[in-house]
This record gives sequence, structure tokens and C-alpha cells, in this order.
Amino acid sequence: MDKLLSSMLPEDIYLHFEFVWITENHDGFEMRLEEYAELVPSAMSNISYVVLDGFCNPLQLLYFSVKGKPLYLKLYRRRWKSGY
Repeated sequence: MDKLLSSMLPEDIYLHFEFVWITENHDGFEMRLEEYAELVPSAMSNISYVVLDGFCNPLQLLYFSVKGKPLYLKLYRRRWKSGY
């Protein structure tokens, strides 16, 4: 599965997001990708204690067709906050 995703997704997305699931509905396919929890933003690198605070609103990208149906990538970026 990892080899398929690495060849299918753009490198920046593949390196920063992990595959969660893919579903098929009447509109097409939807692939959920979540940002890796280890990727703390560089703007918060000087803060000694940061914690995850859920996800931001997802970004949905129309990628390409699979079996004649559109594939939507739903990218979920993590929300961070200072732990103090």
C-alpha cells in the first residue's frame, strides 16, 4: 500500500500526511489523509510545551479519476497550541 501511495500522491503530500481510509460513494472516491502528529510547526519550535488541539477544517482537492469517478483528497492539518 505504501508503494502505491508514494507513486500516486505528490511528494509533499506523501511526506507530510498519512493515509487513513478511502471510501466510494455516488459522487466518487474520497481519500482521508491526516498530517503526521510529529510535525510540529516551525513557528512553535521555540515553545517548550505544545499539544495537539484537534484538526483544522479539511482541505478538499479534486485529484484525478479512478474507474471513471473523481478522487477527492481530504487533507486534515493538525491544530497546535501551547500547553501552558
